Amino acid sequence: MSTGADGQEIDWTQVDLRRATAQERLFYGAAVRDLRHARDMTQEDLAFAANVSPRTIRNIERGMVTGQVDVLERLFRALDIQLKGAALSTSTQSWMAVIGPLLEVLPEPKRGVVVQRVLSMLAEAIQQSNDPTPPGSQGDAAGAGGGVEK
Repeated sequence: MSTGADGQEIDWTQVDLRRATAQERLFYGAAVRDLRHARDMTQEDLAFAANVSPRTIRNIERGMVTGQVDVLERLFRALDIQLKGAALSTSTQSWMAVIGPLLEVLPEPKRGVVVQRVLSMLAEAIQQSNDPTPPGSQGDAAGAGGGVEK
């Protein structure tokens, strides 16, 4: 377990790297070293798991650089540390950053309707991506000539 400057144990699920100051990110970089040691990982092991260079790990652990947010998130993910807001991939967080302001533009009464439509479309896409039957095969009504697109 890592402890903060005040000696208190850190609740990593409450750490939001995207809102962290450079000084806080510097501290989190030092925590990477402690967490890596606790897991008996070498800098090379962690670098491979997080898809960064060993030099990046060395610089972050020694406090030579503060570490970019996305790099720190990858390091913590490779160390099996769940951070606040980091449960989503970087690309998903980017999409959410685009969708949120668009929803804000909609009048409140329409938001729920729009969100329900989007959720239905996402559920359908997930179901299709999990369906082992490829489109156009015998298991697909449209592919068998029995379906009409609406």
